[in-house]
Amino acid sequence: MAILRSKADRAGYHIPGETIEFIARRVQSNIRELEGALTRVAAFASLSGLPVTPQLVDSALADLLPRRSEVHLDNVLGSVAEVFGVTVDRLLGRDRSQKWPCPPDCHVSTA
Repeated sequence: MAILRSKADRAGYHIPGETIEFIARRVQSNIRELEGALTRVAAFASLSGLPVTPQLVDSALADLLPRRSEVHLDNVLGSVAEVFGVTVDRLLGRDRSQKWPCPPDCHVSTA
């Protein structure tokens, strides 16, 4: 965040600390992408005449950042069961007989 704050100050961008932190949390791959995101957000705010807010950051970076989706256990179990051609009940069951189509290292353990 210090790098972003320094770059924003040097470039004359007026971006609140909470928004700098928001950008830093969203872009974590490398410093070039982080600086590019900051520049894009500042340009977007300048061109639109809007203040820099987390909502503006979302809008400015929408096409750059993949949306994080939640992974649900039911979806994972359904996908694994489909790949191996078994039911979810069979996947979660205790039967580990030779007929089991899944290699030993892919058994599902649920809490």
